[in-house]
Amino acid sequence: IIEKAPGLSWIFGTTKDMTQAFVGENKKFTKPVKVEITKDVFRFGFITQEDMDEFEMSGYCAVYFPNSYAISGEILVLKRDKIYELKVDSGDVTKFILSGGVTEIR
Repeated sequence: IIEKAPGLSWIFGTTKDMTQAFVGENKKFTKPVKVEITKDVFRFGFITQEDMDEFEMSGYCAVYFPNSYAISGEILVLKRDKIYELKVDSGDVTKFILSGGVTEIR
């Protein structure tokens, strides 16, 4: 019923996509990165689009930044040279971000 209701189907579909991105078989947040926001200030996130050519933004990537203590976040489009891949398990990075940084990374 929800999938056929105008407006609700969009919200349900988006929520379903987001949930599957975190915990489904086809997880989307598998490329953890740190991004230099300003000099010596970094933020952790996940690359969601390797290139932004469709938006005429060659050399840019889309990075999703989950918020701590919530299933929400924001997406920023950044120059590739500001993004540094992390050699840490993406699940550990997710737990670290969502916990507000109190989860230990092993």
